[in-house]
Amino acid sequence: MAVRQKGLCPRCGLDLIEGAEFEPQDVREWVQWFSASSKRLHVHHIVYRRDGGADDRSNLELIHADCHRELHARGDRRAPTARASQPA
Repeated sequence: MAVRQKGLCPRCGLDLIEGAEFEPQDVREWVQWFSASSKRLHVHHIVYRRDGGADDRSNLELIHADCHRELHARGDRRAPTARASQPA
């Protein structure tokens, strides 16, 4: 998903993982950084399952946890993106 999205959150347009250019001193430092960064990401159904959306990759997007909370708090019912409406 992240590759398809070119590393950007489709909701806010910012980098999915802030500090992706981070260069750790060792593997343990990288694992700690990556683990903390990935917890701030959520997988979102473009077409909600309750509306007939599937769990297929073409109907999923990786978004910031804050963007996901805001999206659902607003009850955002906007039309699916062009990517989601095209066959995979």
